[in-house]
Amino acid sequence: MKVFVNFPKDEEGIKEFQNASNVFLATIIVETIKSMNVDNLSKRKLLDNVVERAREMYHITE
Repeated sequence: MKVFVNFPKDEEGIKEFQNASNVFLATIIVETIKSMNVDNLSKRKLLDNVVERAREMYHITE
């Protein structure tokens, strides 16, 4: 797959781009987990671990 991106130059465009790319990556992660050949509980645990690791990496609190 090829992806072509026009990178924004202004602050608002940069924030919009970051949000769109975060949604894109989250969708890929969720769809990959959903397609795994394991039970739903295992999928849930994996997703919970991914979310927790992301929170740790980016210092996000609930």
